[in-house]
Parts: sequence; C-alpha cells; structure tokens
Amino acid sequence: MAHCQVCNDLEKRDELEPRLAFDFTPTEILRSAFEQGCESCIIILESLRQSETADWSFRQDVRLVCARCCEQKEKNCDSLFLDVFFIDDRQKLELEVYSLQPHGESFTWRAILPRPSISGHPLSPGALAWVRSLLGECTAQHGSCTNSKSRRLPKRVLSLRQTNDGLYNVKLIEPTGKYAPYAALSHCWGNERTCLTLRSNFEDQKQDISWSTMPKTFRDAIVFAMQLDISLLWIDSLCIIQDDPTDWEIESSKMADVYQYATLTLAATASTSDSAGCFSEDENRPNYIEIITPENVADTSRIAVRQALKHWNVSVGNDMLSDFPLLSRAWAFQERLLAPRVLHFCASELVWECRELTICECGALVQEGSPCGMYFNVVKSSEDEAKHQALDRQGELDFSLALQLQRLEELEEAAVNIERAQDEDENREEPEKDHGVGVDEQNTEELVQEHLERVGLDVTPVQHFHRLVEQYSRLRLTKQSDRLPALSGLCERVQHLRGDYWAGLWSKSIAFDLMWRVNTLNLDANNGGRALEYRAPSWSWAAIESPVNYWHDITDDYSSIEPTKDSEFQSRRALLYQSGSIKVSVELAGQNPFGEVNSAILTV
Repeated sequence: MAHCQVCNDLEKRDELEPRLAFDFTPTEILRSAFEQGCESCIIILESLRQSETADWSFRQDVRLVCARCCEQKEKNCDSLFLDVFFIDDRQKLELEVYSLQPHGESFTWRAILPRPSISGHPLSPGALAWVRSLLGECTAQHGSCTNSKSRRLPKRVLSLRQTNDGLYNVKLIEPTGKYAPYAALSHCWGNERTCLTLRSNFEDQKQDISWSTMPKTFRDAIVFAMQLDISLLWIDSLCIIQDDPTDWEIESSKMADVYQYATLTLAATASTSDSAGCFSEDENRPNYIEIITPENVADTSRIAVRQALKHWNVSVGNDMLSDFPLLSRAWAFQERLLAPRVLHFCASELVWECRELTICECGALVQEGSPCGMYFNVVKSSEDEAKHQALDRQGELDFSLALQLQRLEELEEAAVNIERAQDEDENREEPEKDHGVGVDEQNTEELVQEHLERVGLDVTPVQHFHRLVEQYSRLRLTKQSDRLPALSGLCERVQHLRGDYWAGLWSKSIAFDLMWRVNTLNLDANNGGRALEYRAPSWSWAAIESPVNYWHDITDDYSSIEPTKDSEFQSRRALLYQSGSIKVSVELAGQNPFGEVNSAILTV
C-alpha cells in the first residue's frame, strides 16, 4: 500500500535524512484524514483540533503546520512536534504528541514516543516522589556527586520547623562547627529587596523571621525543603549581613563551600525576582490532553498532546532570558557549577541536574552529566594529572640525579686510571679527555628540563577557565563591582592548580590568559566598553562591560606542540619562556584574594 502523500505514514522519505519533517495546510490534512483515511493524519488532526482554545480555531486561524521528529539517539530522542503557524502575526504554537503507553510496549508509530506526564505542581505527590527518588539514587549510587568530606554547616543557616497547627517557624542560627545536611537557594533578587539580614535586625532574626515578611520565593523554598525532610536552608540575603562590608566579603568568598557541600540546591530558575516565587500557586493546572481517537482508527493506543515544554538546551537569546532568567545571572553561574545537585523550578516542570545526570519531568531532556558535572570532572582530572606530574617530576629528577652520580663515578674512575697510567709511564702522552659523557649529560639535562616544562603545563584547566570566562562575561550583574567577586567561588576551588590569582588571570598561564579580546572595536562606556568606575586593570577581561573571547587557535594548542623547527612552535615556545618575565602586583580591596581590587600593575 502506498504511503500517505502528506505524512508518509510518519516515516522519513529517505533514511539518510537527519529527521522526519513535513508540513501541511489545514485543507491538506483534512483531505488526507477524511478522504484518504490516513490514520496518522487523523491522529495529527485530532491532536490539533483537541488543542484548540477560545483564542484560535484550526480551520479558521491556522496557515501552516510543520511536523518534525528528530533522529532517535541513545537517550535523547524527540517525539512528534507540531509547529502551528497562524494567519495573523501571533507567535507560533508548539505542540508535542506522545504516547501514554509504557516503555517497551509495541506501538504503531515510531515517531510518537512514550513520555511521562508531568506532575503539574512541584508540591504534588508525583513531583515529590520523583525528586525523592532521584535524590536517593544520587546519594546512594553517584560517586562524583557524593562529597567525601563531611558537610560542615555554613557560618549561618536558617532553621526550619513546622508547628502542630501547620505554621512555619524560621530563625537564623549560627551552628559553629556542626555537621548536618542542608539545602541552598539560588535565586534572582529582583529590585524589591525587603527581606534582608542587617546589622540592625541581626539579633531579632536569630529569634524569629516573620513568615509574612518573607517573599514568595523564600517561602516556596522553605516549604519544599521541609517536604524533603531538610530542616536547614541557606539563603544568601538572610545568612549574610548585607550592610556589613566585612561580613559580606568574608561570607560571600565562602560560597564555593556553601554550594558544593549542600545536599541539594533549589534553583528558582523561572523567577525574575524573590516576589515571583519558585512555583505557581495553582496546584491543579492541566498539563496534557489525552486524544480521543475516532472509531475508524484501528490502533487503540493511548496518545496525548500538550504544549511543548521549553528547555534551555535549545533556547537561545531572548527566549533563554524570558524562560530561564536565573541562568542569565552572573552570581547563579558559579552556584550552578559548584553544586553537586540542582533542582530547577521551571515554569511548567522540574529539572534535575547532578554531576552524572540531567533529566526533566517531561522526559524530553535526558543526558548523562551536566555543567556542574563537566566542571567537577575537569577539576578532578586536573588534580589527578597534577599528582601524576609530581610523580613524573620526581622520576625525571631521580633519573637525572642517577645520571649525574654515574657520571661522577665514571670521572673518578677515569681520574684514577689516568693517574695510574701516568705513574706507569711518565713519557706516555696524556690521553684526550673524553667529552662524550659530558655531552650526553648536557643533552640529558636539556631533555629532562624540556620534559618537566611540558608535563608542567596544566592545559585542561587553562582551556576550561577561558571558556568559563567567555560564558560568564555574557551574564548579568546588578552591581558591576561584583564582576570579580561573583566568580570567586570557582576561582577559590581551583587555586591549588592554577597558582596566584591576579584580577581574573592566573600566574601559571598569564601569557595565555592575557589573550582575550572583544568582538568589536566600537565600544564606549555606554555600549559595553570599559567600566566608568575602576574595578580591574586594563589588561584584565573584568575591566570590560561587554562579552569577551579568547584566541583559541593559540591558547588551545600550546600544550600539544612537538619539538620541531616549525616557526609556529618556536613562537609559542618563546611565548612560554616570556611568561616568566611577566611580573604582577595586585592591591586587593579587602581580604578576599579573588574579590575586588583597588589597583594592579603588570610589568613585562
């Protein structure tokens, strides 16, 4: 039987094509469904008709529909998506058609895949069970997500307790030296900052923080944490004294520990401010429609349609900013990378990220690893490499020392032989000195030194840090003076690998860290140019308001060069040697070595 001319029975017309894709008008799909009797077109038509609202009608308002289904991969595979374009200029509607059949059961259409139905609300039994299951699996089975160190509590945390009448009691405590599981909140502050710990209310906050004074984001995080049996919560605006510069500087510099030792980080990813909340108050919002198939459709499998959920792996530009505003904030950048587990509260679903897994409720986003996992693996592999380098250095030095000792023994033996020969025959010519061993010794020392220089280049963290800076420089800050402090947690985490930190650059790779650039030369103070108020030296990327990039064709390759006569190699080699002549002095604004600076001088 010939395939349908409209949908090709939901099969690719050519197996070499990367995805199934076709488009149709309302007239074409109606004719195919009713006149030709194509069951695939009937399913598509019913998905569209049953998704109608009071705002639109499929027959009257739709101009074109594009159907697509990407090639199935190991874990990330799309079900059937319908992009609905309207006659007027309203935004397109994206629908997802999926199966309610359990995974593994036979199904007629390969393009319509099984998907879980989302819970509808984070506090629903289904959502809480989903999170508890992932948290339990992660803590029990994910080696990279489980901290080997005990979780010493931050200097201050919020103590959470629910009374018998269902009310919540919250107060600020200082659990010096104690160990316990706790959660941390990652959030956009917004413009209304009404709930802060200040010097004037610090003692009162330790007695009680009024529930009515806390913004919705804080209340949502508290309620959710307690549903997971977590009774301690860290929120920056309440756990740091905001009008005490010394306390703020010290405690903000400890964020690396706060987030990397938290049992779970709750991220208000879809909220633009603390007043917006982590999630909606509506606990019964519909999230899908089960399609009622006509009697003439032979396949009785359960099929559903829903408005497609948005995911940040495919969102760009303004969509990313509007759908996931937290991910555009600079402070949240390091919080996400440092935390071993992050639960994102998105507009329509929850998304779980840990170092070994990323998964969303709807099932469209499933992948091994995450940004925090990539960061952890880079740091861990760099630490392992540093240990190997130390062993290599010791081995090479031992080898060099052995050669030198052997040379001394040979020279002593040669001297004895010469003296003996002279005693035996004073008229005998003095034998020529054997320079061979000396030449070999010199060559060996050069080879050893060259090897030590080569294995000493911690390339992976250099490349990774450059990419972090490129991403970070595109993010938003309310206070531009936070340009360096908002990255301090990540820098503190890798200092033992990178050497001294100089206003956004590292001593071990200073020549390559200087190779940043802006994308345009037409920059001024009002258009992403250099900051009006001093916050970093001119040679640091942190002095610029605009995004920066690195010259990766140079910085990415300098570790893999081979000792040849190639001019490119020689220039890179020269650059490496020149790094040693660069001297830097930095005057810090406070006690945080990764924070604000008053001045800095670089001398070549």
